[in-house]
Amino acid sequence: MQKNTKIIIAFLVGALILFGVAFGFWYSKQKNNTENLPENQEKIVEEVPENKTFELARIEKEKSKCAENGEEGCGDNVLIMEAINDLKVEACNEVVDEKARNNCITEIAIRQNDEKSCDLHKDEAEKNTCLSLILGNKARESDDMAVCLAVPGESYRDSCFFSIVNKKNDAKYCDELGELRDKCLNIILTNKAFEEGDTSFCDNITDADSRESCSAELGGTDSDNDGLSNSDEEKYGTDPKDPDSDGDSYLDGAEVEAGYNPKGAGKLE
Repeated sequence: MQKNTKIIIAFLVGALILFGVAFGFWYSKQKNNTENLPENQEKIVEEVPENKTFELARIEKEKSKCAENGEEGCGDNVLIMEAINDLKVEACNEVVDEKARNNCITEIAIRQNDEKSCDLHKDEAEKNTCLSLILGNKARESDDMAVCLAVPGESYRDSCFFSIVNKKNDAKYCDELGELRDKCLNIILTNKAFEEGDTSFCDNITDADSRESCSAELGGTDSDNDGLSNSDEEKYGTDPKDPDSDGDSYLDGAEVEAGYNPKGAGKLE
């Protein structure tokens, strides 16, 4: 009986030893596999991005609100939030309200910088707005005037044109624009007028409305803070960049207000 007991104990000890060896081999292999995982893959396994988690929580909150109140348009809000969160522009087609549906399509198209998504718009004007926003962004990012001029909406195209020219702020750049040269130069001249505080630059603007706007806006400003507007500086012949044109220690505006000549001695005539 004792002999049998010893045999059983020996068998159990051997089995435990074999199990320990096998487990050690398995653990070592698993550890090596984990260590060899790409860093980005480990991150994917470990965590969901914080902003994604926050957005999912917002969606769930909106769903709960809809279930409780059943407000009109609530279902559309959830659909839009989910579509934008997943960047699935086709999901916008499920939105009932036309305006909300259009906003959904345009928003995702802009986020993905994808002009083709604009084709989902049934209304041509909405499609053009969508394309104008995307092409305008692309043109500004790359300073590409050719892309800018392809913007379908006139107001968006003008805004894009102004942004690029304003950024360049170089008259030589205008020479590259062919028939748009004068339009470009008008922007450069306006910038120069305000930089120098000199309305004479406005006089060279070819577009009448822009010329008048430049003169009126700049003329009403006081570039040197001497109490005389730029247009009054021109009227009295004083320097719009020098608060004391005659160097007598009195501001030009104060001299005019007191009836004295801001350019020299004596009273104003």
